[in-house]
Amino acid sequence: MCQNQPWNSISYAEGEFGGISWDSVDIQLTCVSLLTATTHHQKTLVDGQNKRDELLQATAMPRKASRRSGPTDKGTCAQQQASAVAASAKACEAPCSGTWRPSGGLVCSMSPSSLNPFFQAMEKEISAAFGSGDPEDVLSRAFKLDVTRDDISTLQPQGWLNDKVINFYMSLLMERSKKEGYPAVYAFSTFFYSKLSSTSHKGVKKWTKGVDIFEHDIILVPIHLRVHWTLLVVDLREKTITYFDSLGQRGDQICKTVLKYLEEESKEKRNIELTASEWTLHSMGPEEIPQQDNGSDCGVFVCKFADFISRDKPIIFTSEHMPYFRRKMVWEIIHQQLL
Repeated sequence: MCQNQPWNSISYAEGEFGGISWDSVDIQLTCVSLLTATTHHQKTLVDGQNKRDELLQATAMPRKASRRSGPTDKGTCAQQQASAVAASAKACEAPCSGTWRPSGGLVCSMSPSSLNPFFQAMEKEISAAFGSGDPEDVLSRAFKLDVTRDDISTLQPQGWLNDKVINFYMSLLMERSKKEGYPAVYAFSTFFYSKLSSTSHKGVKKWTKGVDIFEHDIILVPIHLRVHWTLLVVDLREKTITYFDSLGQRGDQICKTVLKYLEEESKEKRNIELTASEWTLHSMGPEEIPQQDNGSDCGVFVCKFADFISRDKPIIFTSEHMPYFRRKMVWEIIHQQLL
């Protein structure tokens, strides 16, 4: 049975965002990104709750051939938190304290005209990636993946992230985990769980050739469910398997499937029996983690869940931050560097 497991304890301190110190790079980039994102969202407002409900219903439909997590027609865009984004952007006109207010958003300092040229260049580069050009232009190449302009376009407002963007981002998280002070992280491909669920361990045992997943602290499993992205996290230190869904749906069976995989993988690769009763399985409820309020942000939520968890940080962002996270991810993927 799945049991309750605290994950998102929140503490706020002056100059910090939920205990996470945000340096001037992140704060200033947040401001300019939110300003730009506000313009996009004010032009494309629709009923986000309706699209969210449609997505919940769509997860019961037969699996589509496309690996994108939803339609790409920009005419079906969902509502973002435009009012909250606009409020945060307006705060940029005030003196900068670098403080996150739980109810009021980021109080930032920098108006567009006063932003450091470095941050202006970052924003210009992000906009250029979204601009006109050959969809097949390769904007980033690493981890045996070529991310094209077409792939990057899924990070535009209301875009549905595809496998390549999510796999690239997971690889960046693994690279960061090699630095001192970070938990050791291993991330499976977005194709892993679908293969596991259809073939059991025998169908994926070669996926970890040359890798001992049990030498890591955290295992990330991004999961594609027809037209929706979710995340499963294995914490080998605590012997927990936790399911994160930004639509609030439970993943009890998915947790059990992965525990069974771990048992067989351990026996196959290490000749060590895992004791299932020692493990805690839990599906995070909508009251425990932030939820999307539209039909398009699930992939971004998966990436940011993984980002915060892979730093052992509490999950304290909200749907209001999605426009900023999308633009930030563009820069990170292009430069192959997490901010």
